[in-house]
Amino acid sequence: MMHQAIADRGVTETCIVVGAEEYVVESDGQEYNHVDHRLDCPTGLHHYDTAEKDRVAVDDTIQRTYDPTSRVEAEYDPPQDRPLVRGLAWAAGLACIAPRTLRTIASPDGQTVPELRRRAPPGARGRSLR
Repeated sequence: MMHQAIADRGVTETCIVVGAEEYVVESDGQEYNHVDHRLDCPTGLHHYDTAEKDRVAVDDTIQRTYDPTSRVEAEYDPPQDRPLVRGLAWAAGLACIAPRTLRTIASPDGQTVPELRRRAPPGARGRSLR
């Protein structure tokens, strides 16, 4: 929930996560893993602490809304999960790996099948194609 002062006079800036360091917090006899994110913002370097499950990747961006009078602590809006980007990355990876894997599986001796050679146009026999 946004603090009323932030809602009234808050200034929002986009920050880049430049580093993250894990640390342990002990509470009621239990240990909890937390992450201290270092942010590079237009107003300088800042820190954003989260539970480990809410870790933000280095080079990702976070929206930071702060009170220009410094009476209220800044609030952070981490990036939302990006399933489309993750799905596209998987698809691109598979597209690069699949052809070679299929050629290797299809080869009778288990070796990579050599690329098919281009056929020479009629009348070009004996000349190099390269």
